Amino acid sequence: MAAESHVNIISNSETLLMVGIPQSIKANMERVKSNSFGATTFDLQVNIKINNDTGKAFPFKVIAAYVEGQPYIYGDLTSKDNGAFVVTLSDVSVSSALDNGTAMVLMR
Repeated sequence: MAAESHVNIISNSETLLMVGIPQSIKANMERVKSNSFGATTFDLQVNIKINNDTGKAFPFKVIAAYVEGQPYIYGDLTSKDNGAFVVTLSDVSVSSALDNGTAMVLMR
């Protein structure tokens, strides 16, 4: 069950990584922005470190995100056995998560 008080990391059999931003967080951001007389802007940046503990190389697909600082609109990548990498959501993914509640970032 997704929480309403923080950003949610979702993974299931089809989606390796989906990020959920509840409406309550979006509403709080908009409330702060509207109460600051237009002087406050938000650049929400989401960074997630992924550890490959599967015991083997792990192929995945990335959608509208940066992996280790490299931008991908859509790409096929493989994590090395016992490797780790950082995924940073793009502005498009953050906007999708804020507007739609979720953004798919990595697929199997």
